[in-house]
Amino acid sequence: MKRLAPLAPWSAPSGLSARTAAKLFVSVPLAAEPGDAAQRPRVLLANFDELRRLGVKVPANDRLTPAFERELLERFALRSTVNPEAPDDAKSLPPSKVTGVATRYQGYPGAVQGDGRAVLVAQAVRHDARGRPRERVDVQVKGVATGLLPRRKDWASRHGKMFLSRAIQEALYADYLDVNGVPSNRWLLVIDSGTSIIRPTDNEPVRVGLHVRSGHFWRMGHLWYLGDDGCALRELVQHVAELAAAERGRRGAPSLRRLYLQLLRRKVCELADAWWLRYAHGSFTPDNIGLFECIDQGTACTVDRTHVSFSAHRMGYGHCPEILMEEDYKRHLPDLLKRAATGAERRALAELPFALTARGWIEARMAFQALRHLGLDERQVRTMLRAHREVALQLWRHVKLLADEVDRGREVMVGRHMSFRARHAARYDVFAALTKVSSLLRFRERWTPRQRVQRLLRVLRPEDDRTGLDLNRALALVQWVDGVADLVLDGLSPRARAAMAELWRERAKALNRRIANLEGGDSLHLADAIVKARIEGASTTQLRARLVAAMREDVVEGPGTALEAARRLRSGRARRLPDGRVVLSSCAEGGVRLEQVSDGVRDVLRVVVGGTRFAWRSRARCGSPCGGAACSSSGALCPRRPRRSSTRCRCLRMAPRASGRASSRATARRRGGSPTEGSASGARCRCCSAASR
Repeated sequence: MKRLAPLAPWSAPSGLSARTAAKLFVSVPLAAEPGDAAQRPRVLLANFDELRRLGVKVPANDRLTPAFERELLERFALRSTVNPEAPDDAKSLPPSKVTGVATRYQGYPGAVQGDGRAVLVAQAVRHDARGRPRERVDVQVKGVATGLLPRRKDWASRHGKMFLSRAIQEALYADYLDVNGVPSNRWLLVIDSGTSIIRPTDNEPVRVGLHVRSGHFWRMGHLWYLGDDGCALRELVQHVAELAAAERGRRGAPSLRRLYLQLLRRKVCELADAWWLRYAHGSFTPDNIGLFECIDQGTACTVDRTHVSFSAHRMGYGHCPEILMEEDYKRHLPDLLKRAATGAERRALAELPFALTARGWIEARMAFQALRHLGLDERQVRTMLRAHREVALQLWRHVKLLADEVDRGREVMVGRHMSFRARHAARYDVFAALTKVSSLLRFRERWTPRQRVQRLLRVLRPEDDRTGLDLNRALALVQWVDGVADLVLDGLSPRARAAMAELWRERAKALNRRIANLEGGDSLHLADAIVKARIEGASTTQLRARLVAAMREDVVEGPGTALEAARRLRSGRARRLPDGRVVLSSCAEGGVRLEQVSDGVRDVLRVVVGGTRFAWRSRARCGSPCGGAACSSSGALCPRRPRRSSTRCRCLRMAPRASGRASSRATARRRGGSPTEGSASGARCRCCSAASR
């Protein structure tokens, strides 16, 4: 396994004593997954980008070669030999070369005993985009029974298996959070184990598989489990502090007071950003609360609007941040840290106003996101929070009031394909309302607030049964947004105000658009379609492309979006080529890299396929008559003819730029024309020998 050499066997943290390790970790004997007589295990999906970040040497062009797939299956296609419901021949299987370790933790009811179907199998160092070591992470395989099954056994959990469609769903939501900037565990592989289990409700076979992921898997439940053992809790808290220091690039572990503030800040940003992404986790019990990142997306989904009472999820979507801050980070986490603290540390923790800190930070982050979704850029938002903090908080409180307003006794369908209905659904769609009120800022000089309110009501309450409550809510929102605009746009000329309002409208439209392919049961339908395509013979590359294509529509902010490109240009972090041009966006998939390059006037799309670089200019027009005999479909501007003509000059053939042994001259001969002559803009028109503009 030379390619997987960077993945070292998992070992317990050195800071934990043997007594604490024996209490916290459980060794799980493993064996290779043999599959059934009809089908052996195989890799369904592979995240080559994340494997590359962990130091794994993936094949060229991100191809899943048979040899590489064999290495992956030997390392991660595992099954437990201690599962009481496993076949009798499980113990006779050849032992695996890796050692599985499960951890014990506790949930609210005390029913959860630990990792019931997940084992830690490896450790690795994650690198950043520049190849520099960043942090040490664990590699976990989910779908392996460990014996730590919940006391409340049901059919979905007693067998310790993981449904293949659920594994794909978890990968989908992990990608959704990752590409939009929310810290989450990263998935590596989705493996089809080649076996099925019978669902007792309808006696239908359900495909099972394995979900391989990487990240930090320390939970609030681990601290709960060691809450009665002060020495063991102290060691675990110290290890968490060391991880927090290493993540921030510092050597010494922070104090318990500073550790609490760091963990609180991470969770506040995660919850607020996920709320504005319309992401509902569904189960924020202590055994599902990650200390460093969002974990366990098996119960997650996205919703089209906030739902205060959500029949599919116990805690709903509308109040997840408040409940988590009030319960876990205001009371439970400080209490656990005080149990592990010394006298001086306990006094320092006692001086910290936990309630005010948790509530104030979550409100500030929500106000930050509310201003961004209104269309303001980050510099304007930070200036607003620093100079006019109370106005920003009042805007968020009114948006929250709109989000929490419900229609009592009314039932609406959640998502497009869900089979259940949610009672007491939210009355208003705040995301559509923010987009509309941002677009109405362009007409502040011509329309009165009442006129803008009437147009906002059409989005805020599309139904005909509008009441005085709807009018008052819309009027208050318009007034608060006008107050923000007056503070930010103060001192600008009317023309600059109009231009800024247009920019706000475009940003708000990009951030508040609806989530596609993840709403309600859409993700489950997509997962079932991927499984069916794999059974019909689709390759791993095709399935991964299908997953990426479904995710591409949901990238709201992050790499590849216009907002991120503008942010990099403004901060000076955009990558530049040797000729001075700037790379606006870049993506790689299936061995093909696409780059959008710009010099400020003209954009060029560069495509690299197997080391050969191609370049296409943006479409242009030329009115030069070229005889028409040797014309192609590529267009270029010809200075010899007027630009108002709509006839395209099709004689200029855009040849790929030379790479390796190929040359532009040889490529032009192969295409049946004369070689293109280089110029400042790139090529010359063959019909008139004039440089294209």
